Amino acid sequence: MSGAVRRVVTISALAIGLGACGAAPLAEFGALSQAGVSFTEQTPRLLERALADEIDRDSEQLIAERDGAAGREAALQSLEQRNAAFEDRAETYATVVAHAKTLGAFFVQLGRLADGSDDPAIGRAIDALADDLSAASGRVSGVQFRDESIGTLAGDVAPILVGFARRGELRSVLRDHSGAVLHAIALQRRIFVELNGIEADARRTADRQAMQTRVLTPFADAGDLPADWSRTRLALLTADAPPTPYHEAVVAADSLASNYRRLAAGQGTAAGIATLITDVQTLITAIEQPSPARGGGP
Repeated sequence: MSGAVRRVVTISALAIGLGACGAAPLAEFGALSQAGVSFTEQTPRLLERALADEIDRDSEQLIAERDGAAGREAALQSLEQRNAAFEDRAETYATVVAHAKTLGAFFVQLGRLADGSDDPAIGRAIDALADDLSAASGRVSGVQFRDESIGTLAGDVAPILVGFARRGELRSVLRDHSGAVLHAIALQRRIFVELNGIEADARRTADRQAMQTRVLTPFADAGDLPADWSRTRLALLTADAPPTPYHEAVVAADSLASNYRRLAAGQGTAAGIATLITDVQTLITAIEQPSPARGGGP
């Protein structure tokens, strides 16, 4: 059993306890903190998958260019330029991963407060992490997708009202740092929105190519059509693309942010936490499925 799955099992057990005990606020924060850590642990896996899929698709295109009319010299120049672009992309993704790890570290400390500790040292550690998180968010905000910065695409985060009744370090942390946390979640979410768009574009391109080679070209050619021509045409015209891991990451990010807001406002529910746990578990399951771009799907 992977660490991510073990964490979800632990959170699920905690959620059952929440339902049994009337959803005590501190226990809810504990479950949310664990779910937040688990969510941030998926960012490296998602970005590794995204980069590998992008390189695989680009390699297929390069092979076609190498064999095409452009010639070997032009193809070699294109290869060198695209290698450099992917090296830059890998550095960009490393920046996003570092941001996710800082957000995860924040949730670890938040969980310590949720365990009932009121140690001021934890509060000071969170203050330092919040500063690190704000700096990391500034770096991620400058990341470019489709000629727009992630900060611009993510937009502003609505102010948060802290209504959590318990006093002490946890309330102080919620009051002082919730804006930075929600901004960080919004940036991570927007990264996954963009990756989902890239994946959807690639899927549409593959579908158009399949339609051309398996339906249109055989129909235009002389001679008999393939025996499965009608079934292939029907399948290509009616197939629904399955949700990608990046889509599930967006759902999980929305769930994490909305539950954080409700808990901070003193309005959290066991049902909301249970939904968050399910969303994170769905994300992990989706990541563990083979990528269609590398032979893992139709």
